[in-house]
Amino acid sequence: IAILKACTNTSETIIKGRQIHKEIECKGFLEEEPAIGNSLVDLYARCGFLDDAQILFNSLFKKDTASWNVLIAGYCENGHGEEALECYGSMQSNGFSPDVVTFTCLLKACGLTRNADKGEVFHTEISRRGLLETDVVIGNALVDMYFKCGLAEKAQEVFIKLRAKDVVTWTTLIGGWVESGNSDHALEWFKKMLHEGISPNLITFLCGLKACTNIGDVNKGREIHALIEREGQYLNGDVCCSINNALVDMYAKCGSLLEAHAISKNLIARNMFTWTALISGYVESGYGAEALDCFETMEGEGVCPDVATFICSLKACIGIGADAIYEGQAIYAEVCRKGFLN
Repeated sequence: IAILKACTNTSETIIKGRQIHKEIECKGFLEEEPAIGNSLVDLYARCGFLDDAQILFNSLFKKDTASWNVLIAGYCENGHGEEALECYGSMQSNGFSPDVVTFTCLLKACGLTRNADKGEVFHTEISRRGLLETDVVIGNALVDMYFKCGLAEKAQEVFIKLRAKDVVTWTTLIGGWVESGNSDHALEWFKKMLHEGISPNLITFLCGLKACTNIGDVNKGREIHALIEREGQYLNGDVCCSINNALVDMYAKCGSLLEAHAISKNLIARNMFTWTALISGYVESGYGAEALDCFETMEGEGVCPDVATFICSLKACIGIGADAIYEGQAIYAEVCRKGFLN
């Protein structure tokens, strides 16, 4: 089982997994221990080989609730909500009862399929069993499901009633309001979260910055920036790039280009997102020449532009007019070379 789990973290996952699968079958372990079969189903599902996962699942001599859970979870993780719900129907037909893991996966499936009616049925059963009293994960999944189904007010209502909350619960609510197009509401809940003494995590900060970007509130963005600096940990290591890119994007789109540029200059490695955010910010503020300078520096650093970068750079040329005709022609030629017009 440990070896199968390790396979999910290697570049040759499925090849090694199939080799181990054959060895397990030769030794007859699939007939003796459900946990081994479950781990194999999980391996295939996580690697996106859902047909293999289903075939293996069907062939298992012994199945338990965990067996059904890994299959349902596999369908959900690969975006197949309908199949996950169908799998649950088969699970019930075969006399197996769902547990917390099953319900968590089913709520995700309802979110994927925007099936609020089915989600409410599961919500009722979850409440009847008292699972929301202590299990924070299922509460988080419930809030997320209602947001995904477009029922933002219902999601907030569920959140308020939850007894068990953690930073993920709060982040799900804040992120849900951002994705629902109500960034003002998201920032209100961000403020309430801080008032409750809950420390934001990386995703919370990213959601808060996105909310500020959406409504152009640079002052609230600066407040969140100050919080991030006080936390410290998010300005170091692997997460540094995503946070700083979000800060560059927020300042640039709010028109605070000096602050955006200052952050970008302090980055050890500026990627395509960093440069595109800067170029876009300059263009939107009417600084076409500065945008083209950024484009030139970006390519000088060996960062490849994407479609969005090219569009922003061409807009910069349009804003400048005849003086940028040669830059525009050069960008157009590069767009053609990369095949973006095909």
